[in-house]
Amino acid sequence: MRVALMLIYFDRNITSKVFIAALLHDVLEDTSVTKLMIEEKFGNYVAKLVQAVTRRHKSEGLQEKREAKRQNWEEIILDDHEVRAIKTFEDLDNMMCWKTIPPTSPVQKKSRAGLKKHKKCHFHWLTQPICKRTR
Repeated sequence: MRVALMLIYFDRNITSKVFIAALLHDVLEDTSVTKLMIEEKFGNYVAKLVQAVTRRHKSEGLQEKREAKRQNWEEIILDDHEVRAIKTFEDLDNMMCWKTIPPTSPVQKKSRAGLKKHKKCHFHWLTQPICKRTR
């Protein structure tokens, strides 16, 4: 809900279909709902948007996760404005939620350690020209 609300607050020209896709952005990852189910209920465009912001790779190792995240972001950068907007607000919402995790939580400790470890190189590839990344 927060992702959709942020999206409508900052982009008042979004359509109802984009708003619905923002509401459903985590449904494919977190539930047994399928893309086909979304398509049947909300149409092909909403299903396409939800699929575009869904993590497609179930990777185990840290290097595999990094590579999958990099590939996902490369696809999103080259996708429609609506996909980029939903994904950006989803990530912003996730970062804002990190503040609510108690400092004593193992998740918080893991997040802080991971951020310190990868601070310098985590998104360095985003600064490369797009033509270089798509080759």
